Amino acid sequence: MPLVDQLLSASSPASPVGLSAAAPSLTPAVARIAASDPTRRVDVIVQLQGAADGAALVRSVGGQPGRELSLIDGLEASMTASAARRLAAREGVHAVSLDAPVRSSGWDGGFDKDRLGTAYNQSIGSDDVWFNNDGVTGRGIGVAVLDTGIAGDLPDFRRSGSDARSRVVASAVVNPGATSAGDTHGHGTHIAGLVAGNGGSRPAGDTLDGR
Repeated sequence: MPLVDQLLSASSPASPVGLSAAAPSLTPAVARIAASDPTRRVDVIVQLQGAADGAALVRSVGGQPGRELSLIDGLEASMTASAARRLAAREGVHAVSLDAPVRSSGWDGGFDKDRLGTAYNQSIGSDDVWFNNDGVTGRGIGVAVLDTGIAGDLPDFRRSGSDARSRVVASAVVNPGATSAGDTHGHGTHIAGLVAGNGGSRPAGDTLDGR
């Protein structure tokens, strides 16, 4: 979802009753479209505040509500750009952002980004470290992962293709309800994989090799 930053200043006709003259929760990308092509339909992400009824708010400006996005207390919606501008000024709306497509930025180094199992690496910027690290490798740095445990015996945690020892060098059980440091949920292993996983250490022919 785009970051809410400086609102693009644009003149507009007098606001209807119940709307403020400015829409501080409207992101610049939507504001630009509303100013230049107000009748253009846009797909947006609407973040709410309080106990606002997102679907009702979207319909109140003539929009079509879509899938709920409970993680960010919001929903997808489709409407004209001018309707998005009106919606952004409604009480109970935190932000209205353009639901922009995700595009490949193209990587150097011969790594096939399409083989990644998730997009987390791009979203946290770890791919920048991989290919623009100026010699920084992380060698000698220890990282503690406090999570649901780690399945440290996976091939992805091998020190290298020829060294089968695990990068997970120590573990501790801190949850009194846990019986081992192994991961029975998967989340801790996922996070540890972002830190130190390397699918290139899997044997040739493995369907997950390089992922």
